[in-house]
Amino acid sequence: MDNPTAASKDTPVGVRFRVASNSERLQTGIDKSGKAKYETKRWYEVTNTGDLAAESVTFEGQAASGFMRLLVDNQPITLEPEVSWKVPVLYSMGTAGTKLTVHWVENGENQSKTFDVQ
Repeated sequence: MDNPTAASKDTPVGVRFRVASNSERLQTGIDKSGKAKYETKRWYEVTNTGDLAAESVTFEGQAASGFMRLLVDNQPITLEPEVSWKVPVLYSMGTAGTKLTVHWVENGENQSKTFDVQ
């Protein structure tokens, strides 16, 4: 018996994004007293989990307070299904309320979605 509310695997879902915040602490050298110096690299990993390619994808960052900068040249890209893209980001101390907006074209229509990120 078919359940009309359950999605079929054959039903197209279009473009869907998943955004994950990542960071890595890297040693950058040693100070005068012999202690290791570190910096933290941060990025968002944006994955197209849908079944259609997202075309003309660009990214926009916003912060309610503090400084947030995406380290991308903002040239449009195409994200095929199940493909991820790293978006490097820089924060200042005390940055809060950060959001990443993904803009793309799907079936000739402009789309966007905003994600809360940290």
